Amino acid sequence: MRITYQSALHLSLPELAELHTAAYGGGWVSKPDKLADIFRTQNVDLKLSLIAYDGRRPVGLALLGRRRAHSWLYDFAIAHSHRGKGLGTRLLQTVSREAAKAGIRDVELDVWEKRDDAIRLYGRAGFQHVRTYLMFQATGQQLRLNDSDLPAEWQITPDLVETVIPWYAAAEGEPEPAWDRRLPSLLTYGDAQVMVLVDAEGMAACLHYAARPAAGTDPNRIRPMFVGLRQGAGLLHLRALFYAAARNAFGQAASTTFRIALEPENSSLAKLLQDLGMSVAARAFDMRLRMA
Repeated sequence: MRITYQSALHLSLPELAELHTAAYGGGWVSKPDKLADIFRTQNVDLKLSLIAYDGRRPVGLALLGRRRAHSWLYDFAIAHSHRGKGLGTRLLQTVSREAAKAGIRDVELDVWEKRDDAIRLYGRAGFQHVRTYLMFQATGQQLRLNDSDLPAEWQITPDLVETVIPWYAAAEGEPEPAWDRRLPSLLTYGDAQVMVLVDAEGMAACLHYAARPAAGTDPNRIRPMFVGLRQGAGLLHLRALFYAAARNAFGQAASTTFRIALEPENSSLAKLLQDLGMSVAARAFDMRLRMA
């Protein structure tokens, strides 16, 4: 096995999608158009990202997002035929070393807590667990969302995606969101929508979300990516926004599934979501590598 590494810039999007598909296996298929969207919203730097080759055959990939001196390991995969041979550790060490040469000071990643094999791999490469994320999930029926959640004097209207900017700035005292829920991503999601709630005291709340129609085994779902609340606003405002988003997207809320991924466990929103009645479906670790 003679392993070499090359920038991901040398592969076309269809070739990257083919490698992505082969590395994961299990019938999952990566699509070039979806990859292009992800690369845009997650600021994936293909020059910084690496492909591992065994001879001329691509057998691994490490895709890095970059924002100034910070980086995020968007995806990392090794072909099934080359697992258990130390290639994962070598690829991680190589891409980290090249990132440091390019001025990167730290690399972050998220990994589900039950992926013991991946957690050990990242640990061997120097990554450390710094905090925990929660994934929340519930249906509108479980949350008992209905039109009584919208008092007559409240108004909820769609707004421009850019509306999220001052709300995001006002939340600077909260734990930093996961990479794909930070402002550069919020402003570039192609299917992002924003709703604002005005109550008797004025602008009270803002919801940035994506509405995804049923596909395969997935139901109609709302994926909130940012919630902004004025001081004094809270659970009732959140209920009203969730209900309005589902009604706007699917005509009803009861059978709509709400999913919020990678919410810092110590955030104000995490507590509010639990008070709302959402269950914690999974946990993930935020792991970081600090460059020497």
